[in-house]
Amino acid sequence: MRLLSKRELVLDGNRIPTTHDILRYYDAERFMSVANAAVSLHDPAVHCELLETLDKIVHAPNTVAALEPFFNMHDLTIQYYTLWRMENLLDGQPVHLANGDLEVVLRMLRDHPRDC
Repeated sequence: MRLLSKRELVLDGNRIPTTHDILRYYDAERFMSVANAAVSLHDPAVHCELLETLDKIVHAPNTVAALEPFFNMHDLTIQYYTLWRMENLLDGQPVHLANGDLEVVLRMLRDHPRDC
């Protein structure tokens, strides 16, 4: 959770083939997105839209209303940070995020929405 509080975790989990064949999903755009985040983490002078959004989540007021808009964004990293902040807000600590419960529910909602 230290990585989240310092905005140092970036996930790359969008559109991953079930075979996890890296050559099928790491196109130039995807690679540049991850590389840009890595460079910006090392050198804050480098602009990175994703990290700016994560800063907004980390520093958002402690209200559901302030965090709720981030749930509508499609980036997995943004959703993960929002879940972390929301759980800290509602439960006082990220117990369900840390033990994997929220990840299981999120995966089920994404992969099998009709079963939920």
